[in-house]
Amino acid sequence: MRVAIVCFPHFGGSGVVATELAIYLAKKGVKVFIVCKDKPRRLGDNNDVHFVKINLQPYPLFSQGLYTCAVAESIAKLIYREKLDIVNVHYALPHGLSAILARDIVSNTDIKVVTTVHGTEVALENIREAYKNVISFILRSSDKVTTVSKDLDNKIKSYFQIDDTVVIPNFVDYFRFKPYPPDKREKSVVYISSFREVKNPLRVVPIFERVAQFVNDAKLVIVGDGPLLARVKDSVEKSKLKDKVYFVGQVVRVEDILSKARVLLLTSAYESFGLVALEAQSCGVPVVAYNVGGLPEVVINEKTGYLVPYSNDTLMVEKIKNLLLDDQIFTSFSKNCRKHVVNNFDYSKTAYKYFSLFNSLVK
Repeated sequence: MRVAIVCFPHFGGSGVVATELAIYLAKKGVKVFIVCKDKPRRLGDNNDVHFVKINLQPYPLFSQGLYTCAVAESIAKLIYREKLDIVNVHYALPHGLSAILARDIVSNTDIKVVTTVHGTEVALENIREAYKNVISFILRSSDKVTTVSKDLDNKIKSYFQIDDTVVIPNFVDYFRFKPYPPDKREKSVVYISSFREVKNPLRVVPIFERVAQFVNDAKLVIVGDGPLLARVKDSVEKSKLKDKVYFVGQVVRVEDILSKARVLLLTSAYESFGLVALEAQSCGVPVVAYNVGGLPEVVINEKTGYLVPYSNDTLMVEKIKNLLLDDQIFTSFSKNCRKHVVNNFDYSKTAYKYFSLFNSLVK
């Protein structure tokens, strides 16, 4: 079987899952191509997955170039050259549209398009409403649509009247993401984000500031980059937290930070799944987040973390304090986290669902 996986190369959940899936499929003997603007950092020096760089050329009328067309051209060339069986695109917009265009360009082929929806098409109302007919066309034109949570699946069916979908949750390599012993952990709260508006990053510093009033040795580790990062840094500068907050930027081995932490904080207004919550729990780190989207499918409230009503930051502060100050609660939650991930989100078992789906479409 020959499969092309199209994704964004960033550190966000979709890029990570797509890259890990490519690595898994290659180990199963599939010839895999990962099509990106840049080489995904998670791919590292892996030589089993073939990286195909999108040839995005400047175009005088558009500052960002014709990205959708460039992706379609890259896919079409791969179909011609490699006789692909499957194109798995992560995000309907724009990658799904590119794949369908490429399939139509190479008309004499049985190639199947599998569109994996990660949530942006649904979570951002302005995107969903502005491109509703386009997204609907992409989903209906795909040979199969997968979603990463039941919550997202229900929203897709409701908004776009798409019935033939498959839920395949995200996954984590729990041999890689493993916990440190409790006595080697710091009283650190970790926040990992793309710093987009939907992630609510501007809530993080005020929440931690209230926590720090009760936990003198607490520290906040902020991981990632994005459009609102500068404003978050500015809020730290204006606070009394300079010696307690650490900005570490983009990190490839995020498990090295998570495994030493005590709490993962999420302030998102919506998460279709929340891969970082899964990675944290694999490291034995309880999650404190708003009860939104697909997070209840990932975090067990009162067992592997706390899910609080949206915008109830006072309650969120209390739950973070509990985990930082009460060793018994933290140890119990930490053990629950690890067990929950091992039992329900096994890397090989979950990735195999994609492998099985692709095989069923090819036969």
